[in-house]
Amino acid sequence: MPPAAGVRKKQLSVMEKRFLDALAEAQSNDEGVPVSRLQTIDGFKDDILAKVMTALMRKNYIAVSEDSGEPVVFLVKAEEQEKIEELNVEEKLVYNFIKQVGTEGIWVKTLQARTSLHTNVLTKALKKLESRTLIKTVKSVKHGNKKLYMLFELQPSNEVTGGVWYTDQELDADFVDTIARAALSVISRKSYPDDVQSVFPPSYAGYAKLSEIVKFIVNRQIANVELTAADIEMVVDMLVFENRIERLPMPAYSLMIQDDEDDYGADEDDDSGDMWMYRLVRDNNASAGWSQMPCGVCPVRADCSPNGAVNPFDCDYLSKWLDF
Repeated sequence: MPPAAGVRKKQLSVMEKRFLDALAEAQSNDEGVPVSRLQTIDGFKDDILAKVMTALMRKNYIAVSEDSGEPVVFLVKAEEQEKIEELNVEEKLVYNFIKQVGTEGIWVKTLQARTSLHTNVLTKALKKLESRTLIKTVKSVKHGNKKLYMLFELQPSNEVTGGVWYTDQELDADFVDTIARAALSVISRKSYPDDVQSVFPPSYAGYAKLSEIVKFIVNRQIANVELTAADIEMVVDMLVFENRIERLPMPAYSLMIQDDEDDYGADEDDDSGDMWMYRLVRDNNASAGWSQMPCGVCPVRADCSPNGAVNPFDCDYLSKWLDF
């Protein structure tokens, strides 16, 4: 097998070439290969394997990191070799750990725990990597604006930046409120019958669904950035947690109908796949006066009339209720 692709031409021993060939064959999708797997190569005892790996690390052919507590080995690409050519062992170690976390970034305390480097050594390595624009720092909104390290050319993930709801690491409360009001407008129109004191039967499946809320917000172009269904669902979940709306499961028969439609091919605009419906939570303080007064729960109200034996003029319950 030819030497690993992308590796610069340097003088290599027979054992080093064998190791690189085995690593290139075992590695896929830029994922590291556990050292325990490489120990199965014929002729590579522990002491020989350690010497070969150390030599290849110095020549920038391989990098060593850690995954679930186990050392893993990576091939170093040619373009990356140029970047780390003049780094010392500690700086390469720090660089490789930062590279491994990708767009999630890594906190300095976590980096120190994984590398086992002294604080001064780690700080010096980080400063050198930053000065060479190999790494950068970003603030994480998820962890109280903690400073995280990642490779310079990467863009931080939504978990780090907060996604569309954050601007310059600050929550855009006005934007969230705008989307929340749009979602409420869809939900409120489908929550209750025209008679404000009535409710729909338990089998009712006409409450607002997430797909309908998403379609309304997207079609109205309420946001000036692209919002996904997951983004909008975050706002809907917020409304649930604030007890402004409630989440209801889809009736079983509706889910069965959806499954049948999926079997025969559903339209792109339908709401198949929705598992939940949403209904506005009624404000108890805003309920009609009839439900607050004694007449609303009186067991003999059917017999009550102005001139009857049971009448509002002689009603003790009504008198007490009116006696503020």
